[in-house]
Amino acid sequence: MAQQRAEVRLLAIGLLNLADDEGYFMAHPALIRGELMPFLDKPGPIQQMLNELEAIGYLSLSRLEDGRDIGHITNFRKHQVINKAARSKIKVLLPEHSNTTPATLPEDYRSPTVVIQEHSHMEWNREREGKGREGSGSAADAASTLSPPESLTGSKPEKKEGGAGVPVTVEEALAYAESYSKGNAEMLIIEDASVRNWFDDRCSCGWQPVRSGVQVPIPDWRADLRKWAREDKRRNGYATVPAAKKEKAVPVEDEPANWWDAWAMCWPDVPVPGNWHCIAESFKTELRIKLEDMDR
Repeated sequence: MAQQRAEVRLLAIGLLNLADDEGYFMAHPALIRGELMPFLDKPGPIQQMLNELEAIGYLSLSRLEDGRDIGHITNFRKHQVINKAARSKIKVLLPEHSNTTPATLPEDYRSPTVVIQEHSHMEWNREREGKGREGSGSAADAASTLSPPESLTGSKPEKKEGGAGVPVTVEEALAYAESYSKGNAEMLIIEDASVRNWFDDRCSCGWQPVRSGVQVPIPDWRADLRKWAREDKRRNGYATVPAAKKEKAVPVEDEPANWWDAWAMCWPDVPVPGNWHCIAESFKTELRIKLEDMDR
């Protein structure tokens, strides 16, 4: 093979992809040209290259009674590893293989059959009912009657809070936001207004917000609330206080009068934040300048 022309070696590589799982292919030059060498002007050189590959024993060519040519790569199964190989539909066209029975796949290609026991869940239900009637047993037995085994369900059942399809109430969300703002690692301040806006939005969509055009249930309302608060921070400039600065005692600045009017004049398209202390320092600087201009 190394002594052949570059075009012949390239055709030999392409035939490995063109052949079926047993190394057979239709050896018509026009078909091979269309699949492997579409930029050749004429299919004539392909027949010459096929003859050269046959001469060195790389493949064998056969002709059917109807005039069609079939090629077979001699050592295809020796050098190519194919999982779950399909039976060749071209091979059976040859007279010597027309009456052969389908070959059995080697043991290495087979996959074990998995039997799904449909009655397992029914047996578990009967066992649970029996334990409930007896009213006795260990703590482990009592716990097993509360929920199906994880091997049947695939995951633990999710606990919902709030009832009636609502995982949380607005009071619980406000309490969580307050505790998170005081002791979380990121020191993200979750404003009450942000919590209420989040709660109203999630109630309006049935706690299934639209993501990528599809309504998706909320798996964790706490994580969803934190994500909403971060988006509020980016939109409205809510402050994220670094941990090192939060520990340092900082004097509380008095809230300037009429600062919300200055906000409306500076950023008319942005909603006014809940209070002065949740505004980032860069925004406060702009507002102080605007308030001085208004006083003049």
